[in-house]
Amino acid sequence: MRVFPAIRRADDRHALISDALDRLSYEHFEDLCFAEEVTEVLRRLSTGGGVNTEAVGYMLRGLFGALRRHLAFEHELAANRLRR
Repeated sequence: MRVFPAIRRADDRHALISDALDRLSYEHFEDLCFAEEVTEVLRRLSTGGGVNTEAVGYMLRGLFGALRRHLAFEHELAANRLRR
């Protein structure tokens, strides 16, 4: 099920909802790109390739931090919708 289109149809009059969904869509794309970079580095690490482990740690912290913020925002958006 595609959640964003359903929410947009239900709340097409509310610019705030539309802005929030635009933000979440963009963040989904950013998270995917970041996850692909992390996957590439971890694959290199797992095959014995040379990587800067401090940089890997930094990348993982960045990805997890972004995902936590994103999920918290989605949770708050969904919670507000359910309160209505």
